[in-house]
Amino acid sequence: MPFKDYMEESDNLKKVHGKVVYTPNGIDESLYNLRLTGEECRTKLSLPKDAYIILFLGSLVYRKGLHILVSAIRELVRQGTPVKLVLAGEGVMKNQLLSLSKRLGLSAHIQFPGFISEGTKPMLYNAADVFCLPSTLDLERFPITILEASAAGLPILVSNLQTYRGIITDGKNGVLALRGDEKYLSTKLLALLEDRNERRRLG
Repeated sequence: MPFKDYMEESDNLKKVHGKVVYTPNGIDESLYNLRLTGEECRTKLSLPKDAYIILFLGSLVYRKGLHILVSAIRELVRQGTPVKLVLAGEGVMKNQLLSLSKRLGLSAHIQFPGFISEGTKPMLYNAADVFCLPSTLDLERFPITILEASAAGLPILVSNLQTYRGIITDGKNGVLALRGDEKYLSTKLLALLEDRNERRRLG
């Protein structure tokens, strides 16, 4: 349980352990069960139909490990995998990620749509093949995006942070990757992209 991990790390919460009540995050699952197909969502969002779509949705900040994800995409492109990475959101790292994408020759493979409205989010999740959250710092706790991606039936690939291991069981409801390891991340991504049945099972 993520909250238990958090409580054990906190000197303050340990002192009031018996008085703490855990209320898990929640979402309205019905919002993510669309009548539109994934292909129709891609058309509405101007996303390619002939490429795998890897989605990140959140703040574009360093602790999310997005520089690792961009480097992992380079490995996939080198192997000839038709892939489009969608980094949806805003943040202080956006310009740095744009520069990194350009320097690695990945501008055609990475899209920065910016802020995504609540009404558009379900379509974006349904258009994607994999949701990836490669965070590198233990400051991460319980991102709502993991719940949203699950509700949309997406397979989830996250780094093996202690908190994420409390949410994702490797091989059951998602995949864990070594934190900060771009080659390991690209290997796990490729395995998911090449196995449609596994994506459906995990989703």
